[in-house]
Amino acid sequence: LLLEIVQQLGSFLCLCHCAAIFMSFIYLIACKYHSQMNVHMHSAHNIIMLSVYISIRKSATSFFVAYDALCEEGTATPVCKVLGKIADISVPGSKDHVIVQGEILEGLVARIVSRESSVQMGVLRDFRQRSLDGGDSDLGPSLREICAANRSDEKQRIKALLENAGSSLCSDHCDWFGNSGLDAQSRNADRSVVTHFLQAHPTDYATKKLQEMIRLMKKRNLPAAFKCYWNYQKIDFLSNYNLHYKMVIHVHKDSAFRRYQQEITKNQELWPLYRGFFIDVNLFKAAELSKDSNALPENINGVLNSRSSTKDGLVDEDSNLMVKLKFVTYKIRTFLIRNGLSTLFKDGLSAYRTYYLRQMEIWGTSASKQKELAKMLDEWAVYIRRECGDAQPSSSTYLTEAEPFLEQYAKRSPANLALVGAAGGLVQTEDVLAILDARRDK
Repeated sequence: LLLEIVQQLGSFLCLCHCAAIFMSFIYLIACKYHSQMNVHMHSAHNIIMLSVYISIRKSATSFFVAYDALCEEGTATPVCKVLGKIADISVPGSKDHVIVQGEILEGLVARIVSRESSVQMGVLRDFRQRSLDGGDSDLGPSLREICAANRSDEKQRIKALLENAGSSLCSDHCDWFGNSGLDAQSRNADRSVVTHFLQAHPTDYATKKLQEMIRLMKKRNLPAAFKCYWNYQKIDFLSNYNLHYKMVIHVHKDSAFRRYQQEITKNQELWPLYRGFFIDVNLFKAAELSKDSNALPENINGVLNSRSSTKDGLVDEDSNLMVKLKFVTYKIRTFLIRNGLSTLFKDGLSAYRTYYLRQMEIWGTSASKQKELAKMLDEWAVYIRRECGDAQPSSSTYLTEAEPFLEQYAKRSPANLALVGAAGGLVQTEDVLAILDARRDK
């Protein structure tokens, strides 16, 4: 669908590493306020700008062809090299993906952008060049280094991550650690906040649409969590009639998106659903509003609804289209190993084998790759049960067990190395590239 729209409208296709969650945030800042981009990018000195690629028409088709060819064995170095050659406009990252996160590349995010994006990308490219001309800047310790240095203390680890992100990204840590004048347990708000929020009268169109989304999710029992915390940024304005919260919405299972999409086909005005996001909630009595408050909307019914409008030459539905293209080397570690742990430890090897074969069938994995993966995953199942007995590793620590296994497995043959992609500190990028190049030549 994305490709069809690009072909028909002459729009541009933009891809970036989906591993950089906040990369899109920085990209939007740069595009919207490009005259101030120097300030934003310099002050948040530890934010890593990952590569962005823009293509039109013919080369957009080449992107998807390249992904089809690389999706089962692609890692960061070969994928970025190929995309850089295909793209009409390419902006390299401020630091190599291998240095920041290693060779294992989660995937790519593709979305439609307007023709004007080529100008905005030029701004990013110029900024990148000026940064290089100024010499290598110290971007501070990597994510792996920060976590490794604070492995035993989660609170200290969070603090170290925030400090290394820089004050421009996070100037106040109270959202994570609370207010020193309040009890530590008071960070979590009462569970009834969501109920009160849904019962409250909305004061603007956005709130009305959000209530509609949450009501539907609860009515259909979609697998999602709604957690509320006190908004410590507003602690000085709290009263019995004026309460400020942060609501975190986290969709647990992919099935929720399929079911929600069915609801959208019945009601085109529903807002789109995302994996996870948070919102600021202010519950108050109308009488408590100051006379000069501008909180009350001019149009709560959304006559100015932007759904039918255009933005940057694109209809809103098109500008919101996005597809995530993930690589098997990443999915081995997450979907096949991590997500299969509960099945393996509760129901045994046979059930685990059924689970991972079904996953590969859903992905359309080639028969030869399925055979290779099945052999490796059966060995993994025996290994982890021998190492842990009946104690299932947690999803936050499973890599401590998985990476040594994958590293040893990769050393046994060139085919295993290509299957795993990279693991541990002894697997060299050059070896992986040599194997992949040989296969493509053959």
